[in-house]
Amino acid sequence: MSKQEQITPSADHLWLRVIAFVLALIVAVGSITYGVTRIGRKEPGYQTIEAAPAEEALLYAKDISFQYYFTGGSDGIKKAVNELKALYSPTLLRVYKLLDAENEYEDMTNLASLNAHIGEDLAISEELYRTLLDAKEKTLEQNGYNMYAGALSSAWQDIRMLSNPEDFDPLRNETERERLRNLSEATNDLSNFDLSIVSEEQHIVRLEVSESYRALLRELEQEGPILDLGALHDAYELRLLADVLLNAGYRQGYLSMTSGVTLILPDNPGGELRLFGRTDGGVTPAAVTPATGGTAACIMRAFAVSEGEPDYYELDGSVRHPWLPASGEYRDLLLAAMVVADDPVTACYQNLQLQDCTGAEALRAAAAGSDAAIAYLLLADSEQTLYTNSETITACEDYGWKTEPIR
Repeated sequence: MSKQEQITPSADHLWLRVIAFVLALIVAVGSITYGVTRIGRKEPGYQTIEAAPAEEALLYAKDISFQYYFTGGSDGIKKAVNELKALYSPTLLRVYKLLDAENEYEDMTNLASLNAHIGEDLAISEELYRTLLDAKEKTLEQNGYNMYAGALSSAWQDIRMLSNPEDFDPLRNETERERLRNLSEATNDLSNFDLSIVSEEQHIVRLEVSESYRALLRELEQEGPILDLGALHDAYELRLLADVLLNAGYRQGYLSMTSGVTLILPDNPGGELRLFGRTDGGVTPAAVTPATGGTAACIMRAFAVSEGEPDYYELDGSVRHPWLPASGEYRDLLLAAMVVADDPVTACYQNLQLQDCTGAEALRAAAAGSDAAIAYLLLADSEQTLYTNSETITACEDYGWKTEPIR
């Protein structure tokens, strides 16, 4: 075909194409703009409050989640979220550093400072002072908790975190069995320790540790702090954090730790807490209870949720997990347990006592005598029985669980 025979569109067709292209462009730009504006839009309901990065403590927010309930328009919610973040981040960082038993910081005297200056008088903050007095009182009760058991806890964690923990487990390793027994006996002899109150008014304390205990740690080549809040650490962290939030007027939402501790602020609008169990078919919900405002829960499990989960393994019918009582011995009685109380420390402390029970009757007696709402599952139970002392905790019957009341 020659040049003269080529077909060229008319002017009308060109305009139609131009108009179609412009319309398509307008629709595309409009869709993108709408999508971008929706990304930044805040709807009423729960918003995740994220902590800002901090070079001095990179992992300070790794194990905590904060969900807060907001109402109002998008712009108002954005402003409120930013205001809460501005309070939350420095508060969480300060509390984290305060309760850190291994790392010292230039701007404060913390648990690590006490471990690094045994036998010396140190002035601490009022928050840490109150926390340590409470932990000391619970330690002296000798009922599942010991704030001087940091080295014992570290010894067990060193085993649990190995790629081949079975080779070093005291069930099979005689050397480790003897080592852990000596460490446990010395740790539970409270005459080896004291947190002396030098001045109540100025919050001056002194950590004292016997030379024989320190010599034992050197002999066993056991590292790790001695003074450590241990199983109650996360509960104390949530308590201190919530005190600041409540004083600032924040009352709707909840804070939760990956360890299983949850604190529900007083005016939280609702929700539920779940206890999970394990059956031959896998992990399932076993019980639910309302997430009542002003309460806290501690949920412990003796099984891994996913294969290879760190800090969990099973060996010769025994289960190893992070919730180690002060005795240093796993009782292999509980599969999972939930305690709901008015305070996270109370909830965790009572759950730790359940972990230290040596038989089913002792478990029943501990639950029956408690003011907290308690539910637990037995490790050796094949009947999927939920034991509970509370009518507000119900079994998940759809998954085959049934309730047996504790009276």
